[in-house]
Amino acid sequence: PVPSSSQADPKSFNPTRAKLIGKIVLARFLERSPASVLAAVKGAEDVARSNGLFDGPIPAVRRRMLPGAALGCGAVPHEAVGRVRMRKGNPALAWRSVSFASEYIVDGARLADCFQRVGDGTTETILRAVRTLLLVTTRNRITHKVCQVLLRAQREFLRTGDEARLVPLTGRELARAAQAQGVTAADASRVSRVLRSTVLVLPDGTPWPLRMLCPTSRTVLGALVRDVLDRERRLRARGCLKRAWGDDEIARRVQRRPGVFVSRRLVAYCRKNLGAPGARVRTRRGCYMAITMGFSTLARLDRQAIFRRAPAAPAVHELRLAPGEWEHAPNCAGVIYVGKAKNLRRRLLAHTSGNGRNKKLARYVRRARVSFRY
Repeated sequence: PVPSSSQADPKSFNPTRAKLIGKIVLARFLERSPASVLAAVKGAEDVARSNGLFDGPIPAVRRRMLPGAALGCGAVPHEAVGRVRMRKGNPALAWRSVSFASEYIVDGARLADCFQRVGDGTTETILRAVRTLLLVTTRNRITHKVCQVLLRAQREFLRTGDEARLVPLTGRELARAAQAQGVTAADASRVSRVLRSTVLVLPDGTPWPLRMLCPTSRTVLGALVRDVLDRERRLRARGCLKRAWGDDEIARRVQRRPGVFVSRRLVAYCRKNLGAPGARVRTRRGCYMAITMGFSTLARLDRQAIFRRAPAAPAVHELRLAPGEWEHAPNCAGVIYVGKAKNLRRRLLAHTSGNGRNKKLARYVRRARVSFRY
């Protein structure tokens, strides 16, 4: 940390308070969008360059690439920071900009010499720019190491695109792995913020939030159950299967994957979370379920879940009542609305606010527990 020049009295400087403020500033910086980070880097570099911090054989501030970082990802969506490509069966990450793949090294003695050459008014501006570059360095080191650990752990998923091959991971496990490889600043809280704010483009061209590469065991189990239901649908379409499989049979088929042990009750929970009805309903009416096999899992229709789960992208979405809710008929999926939107997040927020044109739907949202999937 670089002390502020406005602190004329050294006795007034409280190291504990300064350290706490530094943690808060870093936490907020880790959640900034890629466009905001690029703008901050450009402004800080312009200040440093105009004051000669990058000049000379031994500059006060120098930039270098992070170990193992690479560029050249091509065109990516504005919310993404890089692209994943497969090379000889292994995933490799190419960053969108050098600002996401660099670290800045500050020479304290050279920086002090620079302060002697400039006036007091410029000193504060230079310090602010150097602080920004140090924040960028910490952000890039944590993000780069977390991405390396995740790509190595999820190699099979990235190679095949099969969500059932995802490996369950927690933010705490990622933090321990990053710290073991030398990034001491990567605690669980900071890793969690990086997972929320980082988006990569997968080998198939799909933008993918980094937190989705860190799934829970229940999320992976849901993908396995989805695979079994998809196989059931194909067999019934070919006439090879007359009746849909019950939860016991689904559990037996899920457990064929090595290392997976699951109860019938947990399979039933995952099946309901996928929006799939029971075996009797699937036997009688399989058409709608076949169409919606590729939908996401259900999430509660509230602002927090919408911002966490719904992308700001075009999508088809479905709203449904929770079992036992008002006007929810027995043996029914409870679907009350199916629609399309150019921006799914904005449309779902409009549903929750009650400002939409569909007044009947707004009445359901106000009076009952409603879930969505897309």
